[in-house]
Amino acid sequence: MGYGDGPNPHREEPLVKSLKDISALRHLYPLPRKNFVSDLNLFSGILGDQGIVEYLEASNAGAWGMESLGPDNMLMCAAENKPLLSGCLVSARTNTLEILRKYWRPARRTSRSVGSNAGPSVGWSPDNIKEFFSPLIRESVELVKKYGGTYRYQDDGKNGWIIPNLVELGVDIISGLQPPPVGDCVFGDIKAKWGKSSLFNGWIGPHLYL
Repeated sequence: MGYGDGPNPHREEPLVKSLKDISALRHLYPLPRKNFVSDLNLFSGILGDQGIVEYLEASNAGAWGMESLGPDNMLMCAAENKPLLSGCLVSARTNTLEILRKYWRPARRTSRSVGSNAGPSVGWSPDNIKEFFSPLIRESVELVKKYGGTYRYQDDGKNGWIIPNLVELGVDIISGLQPPPVGDCVFGDIKAKWGKSSLFNGWIGPHLYL
């Protein structure tokens, strides 16, 4: 793996090439440091009622879950090698749920999931998202809510048409919601249709970050 003129890696070859590699993936996911939970509670104590401490779990299937395949290969696997794609996703899902159970549960704060590799802007079709990602998101949402927390889903680009699916899955907060031309979200329409089911956060075009 090398780097070009940007921060994103340029892969010479995927880390995972066959189902034989899947079992080794679990050894690559780092665990939170030992004082992780106490730090969350410390920050919560400092903020009090003035804010909410949020935990980003980036080992989920939508983030690190497909890094081992690479962006081109993961899309190809959806058509030509579903077991390999599913194996990588399940490995990431298992790690994520274990961390949520062991480290996040005592804090009971907001958990944030990044869908940067699982959204429509990457190239996934509606059927792909429902087949590969919706069941994994539902499991995480149910676990977080079981522990009394809230679940926020973040993605960029044109993701307006997956909002009904995220609402149905029970996602508490949906973030990103970029406006045209980069995105496809009209905030007023989204709020009118689903504002009683989920909270919405974002609606800032990426060109405003510069």
